[in-house]
Amino acid sequence: MTTLEVLAMIGEILALIGLCAGLPLLVLGAALRASERGWEPTELAVTRAEGRARVRWFAGGDFRERPLRRDEEHLDDGLYRGFVSGRRRGRVRFAAPAKGGGHCWAAGATLTAAGVVGFVVSLLPMFL
Repeated sequence: MTTLEVLAMIGEILALIGLCAGLPLLVLGAALRASERGWEPTELAVTRAEGRARVRWFAGGDFRERPLRRDEEHLDDGLYRGFVSGRRRGRVRFAAPAKGGGHCWAAGATLTAAGVVGFVVSLLPMFL
């Protein structure tokens, strides 16, 4: 077995691992990054009126409100920093959007690039 054939075999293995793991990670990372975008910071006011806690905010030229969810009912009255959806101004959240999409996309891009390089190296014996 020549050195060129060994390089081609290593390239095939690298292409198999890189493309099989990299492409799904790349797609997943792109989807996560798309879902993370569009949340804009805003001020949220928590009030208790009529026996029910509500959150109020200003977005899109209008005041909006909704009842607090069960996981938010522990919040006291006052102002909080939150995030409103840029697509649908009626959606609001107290927690910042997750930032994992960028890391997933970067890992997917790196593995995909390694897979493409491995595929090119595996084709070398056909041309040399």
